Parts: sequence; C-alpha cells; structure tokens
Amino acid sequence: MGIKEELFNLRQLSRTIDVKERELAQVGRYYKTLQGIDYSKEKLSGGLKCDFTDTVDKIIDLEREITADIDELCDKKEYLNKQLKKILFGEEYLIIQMYFFEEMNNEEIAVKINRSYSTVKRTKRKAFEKILKVDPQWPTNMWYNS
Repeated sequence: MGIKEELFNLRQLSRTIDVKERELAQVGRYYKTLQGIDYSKEKLSGGLKCDFTDTVDKIIDLEREITADIDELCDKKEYLNKQLKKILFGEEYLIIQMYFFEEMNNEEIAVKINRSYSTVKRTKRKAFEKILKVDPQWPTNMWYNS
C-alpha cells in the first residue's frame, strides 16, 4: 500500500484506535466487576452453579485481542509518520501531520500555527506535490477537496 492509500486510511485508523481503546476500557470494567465477586461455593445459595471462569477467560482473551489491534494500528500510524518525515520538512510536515494525524481542518491549522488560511492551503498543496513525486498515483486534485 502506497503513501496515498495510507494517508486516506489514516483518519479511519485514528477512529478505529479510539473505538478499540473504549472497548478495552469497557472490558477492563467488566473484568474488575467480576474480580470483586466471591466465587466460593459456600457463599452461593439456591443450588445454582455459578462458574464465571469461562466468562473471565473470554474477557481476558478479548482484552488481549483488542490490545493487539491497538498495537497494530499504532504501528501503522508510526510507519506512515516516518514515511512522511522522509519526504516533508518544517511547516509542510507540520500541516500534513495536523491535517491527517490530528484531523484538523485548514482553518483550525491556520489558527494553531498563526498563519493565514491561504498560507495553510498553499503549503498543504506543496506538500502534496512533494508526495506526488514519491507516489505518482497521488490524486493531483486532492487539495481542492479539503
């Protein structure tokens, strides 16, 4: 997968990481809740067998799976960031990083780095042109859509 596809997928990766982190937090809450239950047979009444070990095992497996997913997604983000650092420098890198990694729009970027909207748009276009030299499949009209 080229830089183009990676950048287009980056925003989705960020959202997926956020969802996975929320899932992990929820699983952690379930696990803590189950840890607080006394599973000894002497404490249980009514003759029902309450064996939560399967549930706890499933929660632990789910926690491992979610953690592995988060790690994989973070690795992809880190890889893309390294690729961009090889191509872009200074404000070009900063603006692309804010746009794709922090999901900021041109106006938000302009305010944050104390530049005009048109300067941000122009710098972003120049950054895309540099990326185009590395990845010829990059859509040349992308900067007009954002």
